[in-house]
Amino acid sequence: MRIGAPAHSVSGDHISLEFYAALKNGNDKKNNLQRTLQNFIETLQKNLSTSDILNVGGNNLDLESGADKLARLYGLADYFEYASEMASSFGCVAENFFEVAKNESVNLLQKLRQVPSAQRYLPTKVKMRLTDYFAEMEYFHVMLSEVIDEALEYIVDTLRSTQTIFMRYADVQREILRMWNLRLDDWCINAYVDFLQFWSTEIFKCASRKDLSVAYDVYATTETTTTHIMRQLEFRIQRLYNCFIFGGYQIR
Repeated sequence: MRIGAPAHSVSGDHISLEFYAALKNGNDKKNNLQRTLQNFIETLQKNLSTSDILNVGGNNLDLESGADKLARLYGLADYFEYASEMASSFGCVAENFFEVAKNESVNLLQKLRQVPSAQRYLPTKVKMRLTDYFAEMEYFHVMLSEVIDEALEYIVDTLRSTQTIFMRYADVQREILRMWNLRLDDWCINAYVDFLQFWSTEIFKCASRKDLSVAYDVYATTETTTTHIMRQLEFRIQRLYNCFIFGGYQIR
């Protein structure tokens, strides 16, 4: 038996543009950080260079003035500062995306609850099923929020640690160049380059290897799962609406 369609139409698009914008921004910042750190150690060991940021090593140093040598050495500190900023930026947009996702889940659940509101009459059996259905969806939302919070805590803590290590190492490098009055003859420069190659590699490994790789995976998995759930909620809104349109109550 058909009870009667809602008095208002329901669009098939319920996920906000804000959610998709936050999703894209998060992926862009993650990719920026990954590109910044990609192949750093291999390039560093080759000639203490990081793409266009720094080009120290080989015979180039012998041909440059003292100011040019220092400028190139400062470039490594600039790289670590830039990497620190990229880690911070990714952490901020990751936090924003997951906050938007939790709010989006609340908004979609509210839309889901509003679908039956246009019905002038609902059988008691249908009301009971809807009550159970909405309770199940609310519980699912709570579980999703807890998963997001745990994932976000790990991601933000890892990125904050990476950011801090990179920035402090950049500060140490600049302090050495500013305050230690580094002699610019070949022996001193080569000795300092050897020092930078070793410790830059160690610092980089410490800050960006295992934990950061796990953070990437946690973000990607949680982001994919969250997006899938949002689309499922969108689908359920439309399906519940169709239940009233066609008078069938198979809402699961």
